[in-house]
Amino acid sequence: MARKTGILVGGWKPIEDIKDPHVQELGKFAVSEHNKEAKTDLSFNEVVRGDTQVVSGLNYRLVVTAKDGSLKKNEYEAIVWEKAWLDSSWVTLSLIEKGFLDEFFSQVQRLQNEGNPGFVVHVFTLYFERAQKLLCEINSLLEQSTVDLKQVEYFLHELKGSSSSVGAHRVTEVCIAFCNLCKEQNLEECFRSMQMLTEEYSLLQHKVKVLFNWEQQILEAGGSIP
Repeated sequence: MARKTGILVGGWKPIEDIKDPHVQELGKFAVSEHNKEAKTDLSFNEVVRGDTQVVSGLNYRLVVTAKDGSLKKNEYEAIVWEKAWLDSSWVTLSLIEKGFLDEFFSQVQRLQNEGNPGFVVHVFTLYFERAQKLLCEINSLLEQSTVDLKQVEYFLHELKGSSSSVGAHRVTEVCIAFCNLCKEQNLEECFRSMQMLTEEYSLLQHKVKVLFNWEQQILEAGGSIP
C-alpha cells in the first residue's frame, strides 16, 4: 500500500457510492493486510474515493485514510482484487439466499433475450418508480392527524403485488405483515412497519443497482450474462 499518486488509467471507473459498507470493508481489509505484511500499526479510518476495474473478477483501487502512531491521518492507495470470474450469477444467488429476491425474479430474467437485452432493467426501473410513489402516498397518510388505515392498506396491496411480481421477496413479506396490522387497526405498529418497509425497499434498490452495474461492467469487458 502506498501514498496516493498517479492518475486514472483506462478501464477504471469511479465508485459511485463510496459509503457502501462493502467498499468500506474492503478498505479496512486492505489496511489490515498491509499491517501484517509491513509490520506497521496503521488504524483504518475510511475509504474516501476509489475506482473499479473488471478483470477476472473486480479490481478496487481505493484511497483510504488511516492513522499512524502519531494519530495523524494520511491518505494511502490500496489495490484489492475481488475474484468473481466475470459471472453475475453469484451476485444474484447471494441476493436470493439472503431473501432480497426470489424465484419470481428468476422468471423475469428468463424473459430477457437477445431481442430485448434491457428487459430486466426496464422492469425494475418501472417498479422502483411506482414503488417510490406508493411509499410517499403511504407515508403521507401516516402523517395525517387522523390516519385512514384502509387507504394505507389499499396502497400496500398494490405495492405488495408489484413487489411480488418482480421477486422482491423481503419487501413483499413486510407489506403482508403491514397489511395485517392495518386490519388490526394497530397504528403504533404500523409506524414501525413503515420504517421497516422503507429500509427494506432502500436496501433492495441498492442491491439491485449494484447487480445491474456489475452486469454492465461485465458486458463492457467482453463477458456475458448467464
